[in-house]
Amino acid sequence: MTRHYCFGLALLALGGLVLPAYPEDQQSEQGTRPEPTPEAADEAILLLQAEDIPIETRIEGVRRILQAYPEDATTWAALGELYMNADEPARALGALRQAVELDSKLHSSWHWIGILEKRNGSYKEAAMAFDRARAAGGPPAVELNEKAVALVRMGRMSEAYGAWRDALTHDPGWGVLYTNAAKAALALGNEDAARDHFLQGMKAERYEETLPLMWTDHLVRSGRLKEALRDYEVALAEQPKAAKLRYYYGMTLKDEKEEEAAIHQLAIALSDALETGDRITADAVRKSLFALEHPKKMRELVKAEETIRKETDSPSPSEKKLLKAIDSMSPIIEEHPDLWEPRLMRGVALRRLGRGDDAKSDFEQVLVQVPDQPNAYLNIGLIERDLGHFEVAAQYAAKAASIAPTDPLIVVNAALVLVDAGKCDEAAQVLATARDSIPFENADEIRRRIKDACSE
Repeated sequence: MTRHYCFGLALLALGGLVLPAYPEDQQSEQGTRPEPTPEAADEAILLLQAEDIPIETRIEGVRRILQAYPEDATTWAALGELYMNADEPARALGALRQAVELDSKLHSSWHWIGILEKRNGSYKEAAMAFDRARAAGGPPAVELNEKAVALVRMGRMSEAYGAWRDALTHDPGWGVLYTNAAKAALALGNEDAARDHFLQGMKAERYEETLPLMWTDHLVRSGRLKEALRDYEVALAEQPKAAKLRYYYGMTLKDEKEEEAAIHQLAIALSDALETGDRITADAVRKSLFALEHPKKMRELVKAEETIRKETDSPSPSEKKLLKAIDSMSPIIEEHPDLWEPRLMRGVALRRLGRGDDAKSDFEQVLVQVPDQPNAYLNIGLIERDLGHFEVAAQYAAKAASIAPTDPLIVVNAALVLVDAGKCDEAAQVLATARDSIPFENADEIRRRIKDACSE
């Protein structure tokens, strides 16, 4: 007996080669086997969904069920999804293939097989798996969308476009499909079709903000600013609270020398961004508004920030140049306290001048405005380390690395602070998390320092 479930779990980023199932996850020798039972499948599903239990414990529990009921397809499917969440793609693929071999109607297993094959670069196999998922009863629009992505990777854009158009007939309210179809139409040189997808997608029940941004960016890059402004207005008529969209509308107005209109639209964008908690857009709008309303002050800030970056990167920074930069920035910072980036840069300059208390004050004020600003945490950590407060320094460094785990500058400096604090394992973990984003020579040097510090 097989029970069909569509698990729909959020997946980790998976990678690696596709290998056969590990021996312990394959069926036992042929012979008399207990028939699958609903209770076995239910127990496996409960383990799959029990996120409060460690993943390793859940995997072992499902494997014990399979020892008693090796013919239960649903339990194999549950094991495959658990392996996916444990970032073991090879074992996941083996278990999922065992599931569909026992029951070819498990559409969720075919879907995850397609996802794994796509991530492995096996796009033909992925496309076939999505076809099988759809034939077994999987959501047509979902499977067609995934198949289309695989087709694009194979260079079959025309077929991909057809798949996205087909998907739209099954789920015309899914905004992502309009975005993908518009991109494909543009790639095929069909601008009229792309704009049609844009116009239809703006009315979609599940609107996707990438669509108008992508389409209007295409027009701007083509030098067709008037057309871009027209379609910004079309999009904003449908989505009047889309702060990011309105921000780009305002910036395009600025490019067209319509500064008064630009300032008006940016002010609305700022209000909408603050209302919806979109801090990233709000910060971008504030900076652009400041540049439009105070061009001379903006030039002074840019010049000061360039000086600070240059001098702090130097082994022998010029105290005179840093002080001059601070003096030019400070009145603007006090007059415009909502601009946190200049305050952050002033803090960096103050730290390099040895004025740790003043620098820390700036960084703490930045964190009041931007509670997850990694550079502010890191710089406080560096100040505390220089004062010999290693435990506190390590806490700030670890926080910075947790916020920006792939930023090379953050990670390298955080790892060094952790090493100085004697937290060798944490430093190694921080480095391992960001291994693909750190230049080899830097990572190698830090590993050497970790090894030397930890062997003392």
